[in-house]
Amino acid sequence: MGIVGNPTDARFIQDAFIRLQRDYPWDYAYEEDDLLPEGWSFLGSGMYRAAFRSPDGVCYKVEKNPGSGYGQTNEEEFDNYLNLVRSVTMPEGTRLPAYTFYETGMREGYDGQMHKLGVSAMECIEGKTLSDMEDEGEEGPDDWAIIGKLNRACRLSDIHRGNVMYDGTDYVLVDIGA
Repeated sequence: MGIVGNPTDARFIQDAFIRLQRDYPWDYAYEEDDLLPEGWSFLGSGMYRAAFRSPDGVCYKVEKNPGSGYGQTNEEEFDNYLNLVRSVTMPEGTRLPAYTFYETGMREGYDGQMHKLGVSAMECIEGKTLSDMEDEGEEGPDDWAIIGKLNRACRLSDIHRGNVMYDGTDYVLVDIGA
């Protein structure tokens, strides 16, 4: 388990994301690559995080609504990751990505309180989610068998086809929340 990314890039994309949210409060402007800093690209988003690829190929995940009172923080997701690395033998043919967490400062949340911010840096997986494979009609393995193996091993509540990617060799659990 090596270090992924760096604190400078983590703070940089966090600050850029905050500016986008301020300048385009009712828009998902972070999904528009032309509004992102040069060399950065939008990878996708879920309920609580948006993911971006840095110019050097690292995936950074930024919290969308820190201090909202729902969802798991990046720091809590990283704690899940560390617990899995320490205590779980991943099923054959599956793995976790390399992952590092960076504290990036404080920000006022919706509740008016200051909340610690953090950005996740993960190995960018070259491949497709199981959902994308199915949508594109690609023949693949029994998705539900893979999901079942990961559920039994990891005991997380948010393992589904959109959170598992195939990199050509292994199935990689890319969302380690809940």
